[in-house]
Amino acid sequence: MTRLSPPWYTLWNEIKNTIGKDPSIHIENLDVSQNPYQINIVVDDDKKGSALTTIIADTHQMGNISVLVQVINNQGVSYQGKTVHSPIELSDIVTAGLSGNPLFVKSIVQRVSPDPNAPTNVFPVFTKSVVQFFNDDLTDLYHNYNNVTAIVFSDILKSTVNGMTLDCSTDIN
Repeated sequence: MTRLSPPWYTLWNEIKNTIGKDPSIHIENLDVSQNPYQINIVVDDDKKGSALTTIIADTHQMGNISVLVQVINNQGVSYQGKTVHSPIELSDIVTAGLSGNPLFVKSIVQRVSPDPNAPTNVFPVFTKSVVQFFNDDLTDLYHNYNNVTAIVFSDILKSTVNGMTLDCSTDIN
């Protein structure tokens, strides 16, 4: 009998195979014992923990199931996110949260067009790579989930922080 992986396990695997690539971070097992389900990201560096809390989407709604994503220290205490006032400050927070992750290249602050009234966005730039894991995907011969790294980070990071847009991008090299 074929059984597909529930979407909350896909989310957990996306986090484990992106944020969890940082050797200083541990992704705990998905807790499905209560609703909302919970994913804990364990970080022992206060600056990194606070930065990740600021940029990671903390709630994901999947039908009648909610998944709460929490960044905690090894004592189980949740980090508080930072208040961000400018795109440059947001870019610095992205760099603080993702530095040490081999999938992260850099963060760039740039207007989306030459128009001086165009918004200035923050572009976290990721390696030109694919995130892959087993997921009972019937469209793949080996039942793998396959997606571009920047797209997966777009799924798990906030799209905006204090009205400033995060646009995950792929490195040109």
